[in-house]
Amino acid sequence: MKETRFAYVAGLIDADGDLTISRSASSGYVQYDPLIRIGSSHIPTLKWLVAKFGGYFRKTKPVDGRKSFYIWKFSSDKHASRFLERVYPYLWLKKSQAEVLQKYYSLIGTQNPTEREILAHQIRKLNQSESHTTNTSRVSLTGKMLQAYLAGAFDGEGSCYILRAKQSKGDSHYYRASVSFGSTWKAIVVCFVKKYGGCWRERPPHNFGKLTMYQWDVRDNPTRLKFLLYTLPYLITKREQAKLVLTFIRIKGSNPSLRESLRQGCCQLNGR
Repeated sequence: MKETRFAYVAGLIDADGDLTISRSASSGYVQYDPLIRIGSSHIPTLKWLVAKFGGYFRKTKPVDGRKSFYIWKFSSDKHASRFLERVYPYLWLKKSQAEVLQKYYSLIGTQNPTEREILAHQIRKLNQSESHTTNTSRVSLTGKMLQAYLAGAFDGEGSCYILRAKQSKGDSHYYRASVSFGSTWKAIVVCFVKKYGGCWRERPPHNFGKLTMYQWDVRDNPTRLKFLLYTLPYLITKREQAKLVLTFIRIKGSNPSLRESLRQGCCQLNGR
């Protein structure tokens, strides 16, 4: 398998995944369950994960009240451990959680409840950390690996669409392509700026969250074109949207009918 696939899925995990150890107690017995999960409403992405890495996906409660939502994960700890070993070199934001999980998987076949409890507490503390602006070192990936990683992150938390807005005067409309990425991790948003240009800004917490949001935006078509051309080969979830936006950017002249057709295509793909 191409190494860029592991870089891509690492970006997807960092943006939209979950590395954790669940803990449940019943009748004095404590049970631990190490988990590698990715949530998505895009079934082709989930099928791709199963085809490339194994595991399975199941339907769960929608996160936005509208779209069907699914969770991909492994049924075997040994399988999950092998997967994590391959993906680990490409993780960035959740590398510390991955290190804790690796230690937990090394306990397979042993009891050691004290160590399991310690590791479960460590990963829970990491996942609850609010220091998302300072607790990550610089990403070590470069070239195609970085492009694949950022594509995975973009598939998880990015946005790619065509906007139609009314002119300030009169009844006419204008169209504009939009490419953006949002995260509570400032480091990865800044990485988008350094790699592709554009700018970033702070936003209030999203969906009743507590953490500050950071958003990467692109305000000119040459930068959008650069980002899409470098990223498109690795995209899965937002691949078709990216193709439509790329076609939109390349239109010569006004051509409102084509622009409207491309906008509607993006709306359908984005579920609006």
